[in-house]
Amino acid sequence: MPRSEEASYRRLASLAKRRGLIPEGMQVTVAWVSRDQLSVALEPLPEWQTRIVDPIPVPSRLHDPSDVVTALSESETFQVDRGPRKRALRLAEALTVAARDRAMSVKAVLNQPRNTNYAYRDGPRRDEIEFTTGGDSLRLWFTQQMLKESHEPTQREIARVKRGYLFPDYDDVPAQQLGLVLDGAGGTFWADSWHDTDDHALEEDLAQILEEIGLRHEHRIELREAEHEREIARRQQEDQDRAAAEAKYRRRFVADAMKDQAKRWEEADRLRRYAAAIREAAADFAAEQRDAALEWAGQVETEASRIDPLPNAAKPPEIPEPSYSDLSPFMRSRSF
Repeated sequence: MPRSEEASYRRLASLAKRRGLIPEGMQVTVAWVSRDQLSVALEPLPEWQTRIVDPIPVPSRLHDPSDVVTALSESETFQVDRGPRKRALRLAEALTVAARDRAMSVKAVLNQPRNTNYAYRDGPRRDEIEFTTGGDSLRLWFTQQMLKESHEPTQREIARVKRGYLFPDYDDVPAQQLGLVLDGAGGTFWADSWHDTDDHALEEDLAQILEEIGLRHEHRIELREAEHEREIARRQQEDQDRAAAEAKYRRRFVADAMKDQAKRWEEADRLRRYAAAIREAAADFAAEQRDAALEWAGQVETEASRIDPLPNAAKPPEIPEPSYSDLSPFMRSRSF
């Protein structure tokens, strides 16, 4: 259907999903097939959406923590505070161990600016965990909201009120619920962030997080392979275009040489006829004038012999190796 109807079909696909009208194991996809056309298809779910993965166990206590968790626990910029801190470290340990079991490289990256656009020295910082597989790296970090709770004044604060001092109405208290954010190239498959809710805990998301890292890595491999194939196609096309341009250049060079030789041959013939006319006219001149005319006729004949391609120069020319500027008029630009 026309691309102009894309928004309508995407709304219909979302409505069908919400109402449970899509058969189990299937999905509705909306994709561009050309500049002006759109396709809507009912297709099987991709394998990664139906893959069954084992849950990742989370240790109840940290008896022998990894280097990653040790670094986080000793860091002054680890962003999880108070009671949830120990739980966050146990979640980090579970992810680190499971990732290394999957041949990933894992390390703690401490004291990173929370806003990379404003990485000033005194800005807010956080600690991140970097996962690397096949040369592709992604960063994961915890989030913890700050809640406002009514401030319970102390006896000292109450006493200070009588002297004109005020106490805050609310206290900033770290939330018990945590979140995890994943940042890195490769698209988004399951999600780019996971959070505790009243009926859901981050412990249930750890396997999906590692799956997301693996899927992004696989997608980046596919992108690199596609780019490599495009580069090969581009170079092959360039070679073909250059070969075609060189053939055109050679034909043009030979044709120009032919025309130049013919032009010089005609010019030489004209000069010789002119020299003959001078000699004929000189027969009636006085001695001194005749000698001058005959000398001039000789110079004309010499020039005719110099430019005449016959007999020695009458042969195909040697074609020089063309430069880029020589070939550019015969090349056609392509975009990949």
